[in-house]
Amino acid sequence: MNYSLIFQREKIRDYIEDYMKEDDPNIILQLGMLPGVGKTFTTLKYFLNSNYHFIYLSSMHKIIEDNLKKIMGEGYDDIIHLRGRGKLCINKDYRKLEKYGVNISPLCNDCPYKSSCEYYRILFDLEEELQSWVGVYEHLITQVPRYRYLDGIDTLIVDESPLCRINQTRIIRENIIDYTNQIVDKTNGKETTKTKLKVWLKELSRALRSDDLKVDFELLKQNKLKDKKFEGQYNKAVIEHWKEEKEVMYNIIPDLFFLSQNLGDDDKYNETLIAPRKTRVN
Repeated sequence: MNYSLIFQREKIRDYIEDYMKEDDPNIILQLGMLPGVGKTFTTLKYFLNSNYHFIYLSSMHKIIEDNLKKIMGEGYDDIIHLRGRGKLCINKDYRKLEKYGVNISPLCNDCPYKSSCEYYRILFDLEEELQSWVGVYEHLITQVPRYRYLDGIDTLIVDESPLCRINQTRIIRENIIDYTNQIVDKTNGKETTKTKLKVWLKELSRALRSDDLKVDFELLKQNKLKDKKFEGQYNKAVIEHWKEEKEVMYNIIPDLFFLSQNLGDDDKYNETLIAPRKTRVN
C-alpha cells in the first residue's frame, strides 16, 4: 500500500473520530473523496473495532457481505445482516408472490417453515438487545425508524447515495392493468377508493392505446388516492385470488398511490410517466 493511500485513510479515521465527538445529532459527516481511497473499508473497520453501536446501509446485500468479509474474514456473519423477508423465505410459493411485489407477511403464521424461518430469527435477535446491524437502503424507510433501540444507536452509515432506490421505474402493460382491475373488484375496501382507482387504471389503459401516449393529469389529480388501508386490503385480495386461481401479476397499487401523492403541476410527468407501448411509473 502506498503512503498516499495510508495518509488518506488516516484522514478518514481522524474525520470520523472528530465527528463522533460532536454533541449535535443533526450534524452529518459526508466523505467525498475519490473512488478507491477506501472510504467504506476504513469507516466500517473503524466502527467494527469500536464500542459504538451503528447501522450500516448499502445498495446490495452482496456488496455488504463482500465488505464484511474483507474486514472480518470468516467471522463476517457475527454481525446481524438484515435481509428482506423474500430474500430469506424458503417457501417457494411465497417467494414467487414476493417477487411480484406482494406482501407475504399475512401468510407467515400458517407457513410450515415458520419455526425454522431465518427472517424471524433475525428480527427476534434485534428485539432482544441493542446491537449494530447492516442492511440495504430500503431499510431507511422500513426497519430503521421502527428499531426499538434506535435511541441507543450512535451513528447511521449510508454508503454512496440511496437515490437510485428511491427513483425507480416500473413498467405497466395492458395485461397488468386488466389484472389489477380484476383484483380491485374483489377487494374489501371503500367504494370511493375503488372508484378513483378505476379512473386511474382506465386513463392509463387509454393512454397506452392512444397515439400521443399521454395521460390526463388533471383527471388523475382530481382522483387522488389517499386511503392508506386500501393497499393492505388489496394485498389480501391478491393472496386470495392466487390461492383460488394460482395467478399473480406485479402489484402496481403501491406505485400508483405513491405517484398520486407526488403528482404536481410540472409537465415533466408527461416525459417520465409515458413511454412508447409501455406506461412507466417513477
